[in-house]
Amino acid sequence: MNIIILLQWMLGFFLFWRRNEIQESYDFDKDKRISVIIPARNEEKNIGNLLGSLKNQSIQIDEIIVVDDQSSDKTASIAKSFGVSVLQLKDLPDGWIGKSNACWNGYKFSTGDILIFLDADVTLSKNAVKSLLKVHQKYGGLISTQPWHNAVRVHEKLSAMFNIIAVMSMKEFSAIGFELKPIGSFGPCLVCSRKDYETSGGHEKIKNSVVDDVAIAKSFMKSALPVHNFLGGKLITFRMYPESLKSLVEGWTKNFATGASRSNPLFFLMIFLWISGYMNIIIYMNKISLAFYAFLYAVYAFQFYIFSRRVGNFGVISALFFPVHVFFFVFIFVYSLIRTFLFRNVDWKGRKIKTGGIS
Repeated sequence: MNIIILLQWMLGFFLFWRRNEIQESYDFDKDKRISVIIPARNEEKNIGNLLGSLKNQSIQIDEIIVVDDQSSDKTASIAKSFGVSVLQLKDLPDGWIGKSNACWNGYKFSTGDILIFLDADVTLSKNAVKSLLKVHQKYGGLISTQPWHNAVRVHEKLSAMFNIIAVMSMKEFSAIGFELKPIGSFGPCLVCSRKDYETSGGHEKIKNSVVDDVAIAKSFMKSALPVHNFLGGKLITFRMYPESLKSLVEGWTKNFATGASRSNPLFFLMIFLWISGYMNIIIYMNKISLAFYAFLYAVYAFQFYIFSRRVGNFGVISALFFPVHVFFFVFIFVYSLIRTFLFRNVDWKGRKIKTGGIS
């Protein structure tokens, strides 16, 4: 069993070998019109930070569009105070998921040659847009970025394992990721040309998908358009679910079971085996010598620290208490399976979203 636990630990480095961060660019020559589209629902605590960072970019953004998805707070008024375009939606059409509907309406309102879709909880460094455009110029197709998670409050630290697994599941960050097509994309930050967006069918094509980031990447690849995923590093950051533990549970419940059901079976198995290694550290603690147990615990904590610092500021304490993260992840995953496949709905921002179950 000791050898198996070590092999499971090594499997983690295979799954998350490549960092693949967006590199800061200073020399991009803008030659196309840029539209930033921000779907927002009850984001009064976040939208100001994002818009402030967009106004401070080192490159001119031709239009910024906030699509207010029936917010009950001050999202729209705060956005208007920044002098950006605010598109207020009146209803959610049948068969649509809220975010996809907001993105689609933002696209129809926009005029840019390059479209940048940003979640409202994202914050950008001064050269972030320039760096994203440089990467898109090089690769084309769909460029997505997983922002670095600025976890401030204690409950926000519980997102560490989810962020790590979200990156691992993409395949591109594995030791052989440069040879593999990704399973999806990262929803908080997407960049593409208007032409490619229209070719793929855009968000209308995936209007009823709960896990829109997986669906839109597959839509691009089915249209023979490349998809490339990156980590945001210190250029692109976000705070996920800062409001409360409830919002964190709802958010990850919405994403994880459905996303797992659409993941690559081999990578799903490898991630399961890797997580099982962390669980074995606790399960077999009374069946191995104290010295060897201390060694195993230390190397697993070290690995958790290495991986978690790539995706956010989760810190040394989170790494030392990695069993808390593992069991919280397992709880949310099981709960998500129940909501997704048994009850066939999940809660998110005051709406019940139908998941469709297994079908």
